Amino acid sequence: MADPLTIAELLERRRARIAACHDAALNVLENRAGSLSDPSDHTTVINLPLPPTVFTVVSWNVQTFEAGKSLGTPFVNQVINRVLEALDADACILLESRADSYVNMNAIETGHVGTSDWKQIANEEDVVEDDEDDDDEPDDTTLQEALLDEQDDAPIDGGEPLTYAQNVSEMTGKRWLPPKVIAVYDPFMVPLCRDIRDLIRINTIEQKRQQAGKLPKKEQGQKDRLTKKLATKGRLTLKEQERLQRLLKMEQERTGKLTKKEEKTLASLTKRRDAKLQKDPHHYDDARIPDANRAKFASSYNFHPKILKGLCVGDGGAPSVAWRAALAEEGAAPLRDYYDLYFIQNDWSEGVVPWGQDLSGVTAMSNWRFFLRLKSCVCGEYLGAGACAQCEPRGPYTTALANLRQAVDAVTFYRCTCQESYSILLRQETEVIGSSATGQWMQGKLVSVKAAAARLLMRAPDEHDNSHGKLVIKSGPLLGFQDQSVGFYGRCPYLLPVELWLPYRDVSHKLYLVAFHAPFGADNLDGIKLRAAAMRELLEGGVGKGSKLGDEPDVMVIGDFNLDWAPSLTKPSSQQQIANELYAHLTGKGFVPLIDGGVASSLISIHGQSKWKQTNPVTSEYTSSAYDNCFLRGDDVRAHVANAAVVDVISWIEDNLGDFDLPATDPQRDTLGALPTKTQAFYIYRKYVSDHLPIVCDILVAPMTPRMKHLAESARVEANQQEERRIREQGKALIRLTNLSQHEVVFGYQELLSCDTTTETVDSYQPGGDKTGRVGAFVGTVDRHEDDHLILRCEPMRGHVAWLAWRPEARPRQIAMILKYHPPGTRMKWIVRNPKPFH
Repeated sequence: MADPLTIAELLERRRARIAACHDAALNVLENRAGSLSDPSDHTTVINLPLPPTVFTVVSWNVQTFEAGKSLGTPFVNQVINRVLEALDADACILLESRADSYVNMNAIETGHVGTSDWKQIANEEDVVEDDEDDDDEPDDTTLQEALLDEQDDAPIDGGEPLTYAQNVSEMTGKRWLPPKVIAVYDPFMVPLCRDIRDLIRINTIEQKRQQAGKLPKKEQGQKDRLTKKLATKGRLTLKEQERLQRLLKMEQERTGKLTKKEEKTLASLTKRRDAKLQKDPHHYDDARIPDANRAKFASSYNFHPKILKGLCVGDGGAPSVAWRAALAEEGAAPLRDYYDLYFIQNDWSEGVVPWGQDLSGVTAMSNWRFFLRLKSCVCGEYLGAGACAQCEPRGPYTTALANLRQAVDAVTFYRCTCQESYSILLRQETEVIGSSATGQWMQGKLVSVKAAAARLLMRAPDEHDNSHGKLVIKSGPLLGFQDQSVGFYGRCPYLLPVELWLPYRDVSHKLYLVAFHAPFGADNLDGIKLRAAAMRELLEGGVGKGSKLGDEPDVMVIGDFNLDWAPSLTKPSSQQQIANELYAHLTGKGFVPLIDGGVASSLISIHGQSKWKQTNPVTSEYTSSAYDNCFLRGDDVRAHVANAAVVDVISWIEDNLGDFDLPATDPQRDTLGALPTKTQAFYIYRKYVSDHLPIVCDILVAPMTPRMKHLAESARVEANQQEERRIREQGKALIRLTNLSQHEVVFGYQELLSCDTTTETVDSYQPGGDKTGRVGAFVGTVDRHEDDHLILRCEPMRGHVAWLAWRPEARPRQIAMILKYHPPGTRMKWIVRNPKPFH
């Protein structure tokens, strides 16, 4: 197995490849120049071509890249910042980022070193499922609290202009579905239900210990009947014999021995029970009442999310009815739309309480009796599933469900933490606020990244149906990544279209760059097969008008595939064999792995073992599996690949070891210095940065020179694939503009090019255009705010009114700030691309 390459080795290979490509062009020019004849001995001037440059893409699985990690663990942003600078990277794809990862990306660029407590990374393969016994312990919020105490100049929301443009995907993973039940928090019922649950679990585990060599009642009865039949009749059917053998084997296996987790759970619960009984011998009197309905309620009450404690508990810790007013507010309308309110009677029966009913006669002591239950559609599925035409408008990826999620997050503890995003840093040519449909140009290179068209790849190509005459276009079906019935249901790939010019060519290539953090799932053969199936499914994604990713001529798929490719092993393991078969399948489809030979990129653990304390180590001894790679389809582009390798960041840290001083709280601080420098570097990277090494791919491209800028003017327009959805949302925001007069028009548009306040006092509309389409400039007044949209009223002629809507592409808090500083009455000038009236 080959080793990762150091940055020095990568740069040397890059220089050699650039020189070779340039020399080949000069040789062609020299041959053509020699064929020129000049009988008059006039001087012939030939412009020599400039050497090519490289478009460098880095994929880096930065473990659990949540907001604040860079500020809480300074090594993260220092390592990423300086390694990207050393590689002169144009695009860096950060995998496993979370919501608000812009906090970390700002810290990466500024090199900011936080002052809060340090927090080490977590390993997806190492993570142990949270012990259920610890659910009463408060979440660790020390990092978040420390971030709030950071100095005012911490670059959380701004700072100096950034070198990189930041592009963050939507959250992806297991699809967000609303909770089926939302309970009301009750300060007395919560501990009581926990006590009931604890006693039930203690009893269940202790019964298992006492059942050594005993079968459950049902299976014991079956065994007795089969044994009696064998004794009386002397024979059994073949099926009965097999059944009896299984029962006997089950009886032998029931040793009464507990698993380590059960032992730990029992010890923790027993300790907690004894401590409470020591304080109050009657503590569990209410919890011991043998009532099946009560036990069932306690189990569900502990499990379901609850309305925030602050809305259900008043001064002094007594129950409060403030939650009722919160659910009656306008912002909770999605909750009332999706949920029914229920009340539990004394006999444990349940009844619906109509929204708006007067509940003043019900005291706060009955809070625990109320709960919200998700409504069902006529098709039998819960609302939010979008299983039929009737409930589809309130199903996945609709504005209605997005509004519900905000409403649920605002009033409950319910969170969807299983999701992540892709964060991409782009080194752009100039500083721009928003990306254009023609793309963001990489610094000094004829490469345009169509960030405006970036999107999650979650559907097959659109379906075109003209069987009934008029063409009807339907969204393609969801791929397996978003299908709960499929085993690899979870993270979607992320599509980033790129247009690039290869050296000495006048025609561009449209390269579909796809970042993919494949599902991990179970670490067994079935789980590995699902990971391979996810890679095959990726090729079915719709990227153009009816075309699949697997059919496009130029495609790059880069990321962490969680498949250990081992082509050089004569006897690969069963899991490696599955990976080898997948790589062979993709190669047969034209997708060639650029990091050849299976170079390991994931790292061994430093927890619970001393294997990492090597005597004379090399970087490859710290790696374990060849999970990260880059597939490229397209012979012409592949012929211009200058580099494709796993980056040896550990050696880079070793060369700069003096810049990484361990915190005082690190247990290895006093002893690590006695180990080899390579071992020290590995420990620092593995504990505080990530459990994966990054990978890099260099593609030779043409430089952006004054003589070549005319090619940039011919760049393709790649419209946002979600443009129609945004236009529909604009229409919904303007729908309340009823009773329009004859000369009032509601406008939609393809792209907002500019939006700013103005001192112009007269409304106007100025049509225009550029090489990418029509452009219109509207000067008017902000009339109102609707559904997070600014509504602009422009009256260029008396009685002739144009209405437009715009929702800022930002996070809710930023949207609120924009709306706050652009209240109704604000004079503004909007420049939009391709304005057209709504039909």
